[in-house]
Amino acid sequence: MEVAGAVMVTGEGSPMNAGAGPAPAPSRNLELKVRCGESLLVAARTHLLAAGVPLARFAQVDTYFAVASGRLKLREIRPEDGDPTAELIAYARPDVTGPRWSVYRTVPVLLAEAAGLKVALAETVAVLTVVAKTREVGRRGRTRVHLDVVAGLGTFVELEMVVDMEEDGSAEAELAAMAALVGIDPHGADVVAGSYADLLLAAREAAG
Repeated sequence: MEVAGAVMVTGEGSPMNAGAGPAPAPSRNLELKVRCGESLLVAARTHLLAAGVPLARFAQVDTYFAVASGRLKLREIRPEDGDPTAELIAYARPDVTGPRWSVYRTVPVLLAEAAGLKVALAETVAVLTVVAKTREVGRRGRTRVHLDVVAGLGTFVELEMVVDMEEDGSAEAELAAMAALVGIDPHGADVVAGSYADLLLAAREAAG
C-alpha cells in the first residue's frame, strides 16, 4: 500500500509529534491482486469453504484523496453482521505486477466523525475518486483473502499478508500457497499492478 506524504508520521523529534510521544512503527503487507471472471470468483469461494476457511461479507467505500505522494484513503466499512466502522489509511506501494510489498499506517476514525473528516480532506487536498465494493474476507494462517466485486470494474481476488519488517522471506511461499488454493496465478496476465482507484481513473479516461 505509498505512505502519503501529507499524513506521514515522522520521528520522535519531528514538530508533528511535539508533545504526542513517539509515532508507532508502520506496518508492512505482501499483496497480490488478480482480475478474474465471476466463475473464477465462485471457484475461489468454493475452494476456501472446502478448506474450512470461513468468509465474512462487508460493503466498503474507499474515498481516495489527491495527495502529493503515496496514497491516502478514508475507508467506510459496513459488515453484513456488526457495526459500521471507518479508518484512514496512508500507504506506499510500487505499481508492479505480481506479489508486491506495501508499507502502511491506519488510523481508526469514529463513525460520527468520518463525514466531517471526508469534507475537510476534500476541501484541502481534493477527492481523487471513490471506490465502492462488496468484499468477502477469509483468513488462513497470516494470509487474508479478499473476494471483491468492485462497482464499475468487476470481480477480483486479492491476497494480503501482514509481515514483520524483519521477515526472513517465508511470506512469499505462504502467499504462493494461498494463490494455488484459490486457483489464481501470481504471475499471470490478469495480475493488477495498481490500485482499484487507478483502474477506475484509467477506465474513465478511456471512456472519454
